[in-house]
Amino acid sequence: MKGRYRLLKNKDFTTSPKINKANAEYENFENTAKAFIEAKQMVRDANLRIGKGDAFGDYQKWCAVNACKSLSQRKFNGYLGTKFEEIKSSNVYWCARYS
Repeated sequence: MKGRYRLLKNKDFTTSPKINKANAEYENFENTAKAFIEAKQMVRDANLRIGKGDAFGDYQKWCAVNACKSLSQRKFNGYLGTKFEEIKSSNVYWCARYS
């Protein structure tokens, strides 16, 4: 009951560093798009572009080499859309580069 009252009072669940670390590790394990971005050191860059199709192809190759299951192109691009600006011209690009 104490936990319920705390939840109602705080209007959110309490967290701890241990839980936050476990959640981050789980997200890295489950989210191969995030792991790809980190492994490739993909960063925002307003002056450079990576084609969406090229990024997805690189991701699929990376997944094959690292023996992990790739996300669908829609889910992959959805995740990248939360991290990078999308530019549409005759093609569609991410404002990013690999380091």
